[in-house]
Amino acid sequence: MNEDPAAKSEGGPKKGNPENSYKEKAASLKEVLETTKVQRAYERKSNADVSDAQDKYAQATEDKKNGVRIARRIQANGGLNHQNSLQSKASSLMQTPDESRKSFEKHVATATSVTTKENADEARRTSEIAAADALDNKNTFHKKAHDRAGRVAMMRGGPAKRYGGGHRAQIRSYVSDSDSD
Repeated sequence: MNEDPAAKSEGGPKKGNPENSYKEKAASLKEVLETTKVQRAYERKSNADVSDAQDKYAQATEDKKNGVRIARRIQANGGLNHQNSLQSKASSLMQTPDESRKSFEKHVATATSVTTKENADEARRTSEIAAADALDNKNTFHKKAHDRAGRVAMMRGGPAKRYGGGHRAQIRSYVSDSDSD
């Protein structure tokens, strides 16, 4: 016979023979099926949990939207809430005509003082810009006249002082009256 002497000494069939191979495959397949079963159960539970959470958040969103719709309807109807549960809240926010007029006049006075201050600031800035522009124009004129006189003097060959004309004024920079205080 062609039996392996090592197989006899171990007391059973040799590892890797067809009989063992089928047993190993069956055991492996059983383990894979059990693992797959556990994984699928976990996925079903996880998917159910996610679906429940999404349903809960979708309902919360719809509730919030409905609350906003109700508030807009109340506002469109002049602030009068015709639902008993919200009536006390809406009535606490309402003002009498005298209170409303007083609040309006207070806000108008505040707005008037703010615009008056802004108009004064704008007028001051405009006058400063106009003064700076006028000084720039004057300085530009004197600079051009000075340069022109120098070119004429160079062409004539004479001293610049003789041909400087009345444009030899000192060029000044703009300094605000408020800066010198």
